Amino acid sequence: MKLVFLTILFSTIVTFSFADNIAIFQFSKILNNLESYKIFVNELENFKKKKFEEYKNEEQILLSKKNKIEESKILLDDDEYQRRIYNFNNEANLFEKKVTKLNNYLKINIENNEKIILNEINKIVKKIAIDKKIDIVLSEEQYFIASENIDLSELINISLNNIKLNLKLTPFE
Repeated sequence: MKLVFLTILFSTIVTFSFADNIAIFQFSKILNNLESYKIFVNELENFKKKKFEEYKNEEQILLSKKNKIEESKILLDDDEYQRRIYNFNNEANLFEKKVTKLNNYLKINIENNEKIILNEINKIVKKIAIDKKIDIVLSEEQYFIASENIDLSELINISLNNIKLNLKLTPFE
């Protein structure tokens, strides 16, 4: 979505290379000042903290099992030792998959919620551009340095904070 948005924006730049009125916005600044995003991030952090605690406990249990297997190596016959190692490796692989699944879940939730915000920003920027007769609007990824006078971030933030954005964590399975 971000790539499509940037491609459209870049094509607009090429098409209107003789544009007089240029403005910019800073997506990161908008996110940092957006109340609904702050609430979402707080929920995400609380969820992440809870899950990381659970996973930390599971990891400790796995490490304890590994140590017990290592310590009992001399007491066990080779077949029993190999069976325990095999079982431990299976448990460790399942744990790694759980961690990967959690990381993917967090990443997807962030991306989906940022997409919602970006869609709203797109609508707001179009309206501002029409109202203020702005020919080109660039995001922070498309310019190196710009004057604060042409930054629309505050206007966008005001509009976004007046909209009920439905930012949320999807259920974790």
